[in-house]
Amino acid sequence: MENGPVATTVYDIIKGVIEKNEKKYVEKYLKYLNNNQNITNTKQNLETDHLSETDKGALDFAVATFGHYKPKTLVAIDHNYPEWKKFENIFKYNPRARINMDIQDFFDNPSDSDLKSNAALDSDPYKVIQNDIIQCSKDIFLGNI
Repeated sequence: MENGPVATTVYDIIKGVIEKNEKKYVEKYLKYLNNNQNITNTKQNLETDHLSETDKGALDFAVATFGHYKPKTLVAIDHNYPEWKKFENIFKYNPRARINMDIQDFFDNPSDSDLKSNAALDSDPYKVIQNDIIQCSKDIFLGNI
């Protein structure tokens, strides 16, 4: 994906390609422009009862950290992270490629040199998360704990 890693279903919904089983949810929550070509906003507050406090904290962190950036800047930032960077050469030749990603790559951080090449960031905003916390989260995810 030329704009960075996006879950396929999310990408399809953003583009207005809505499966039958997603239609009710999309009609309830999302507003589109241009005949279902772009999401503009939500119709109502999203239900968050099913989210854990950690999930909500992660969403709050993402909005506070990245919410002020324009889309092109977000793409530039995103391209420094390992889950995208490892496929960079493929996307140079096929920007619309879809590649299955390894969820474990999302536990890795970008190199300092990759971040320094990105004028939008002075440092990795995720460095506030201690490495032992990241490793513990990864171990729990993998079932090692």
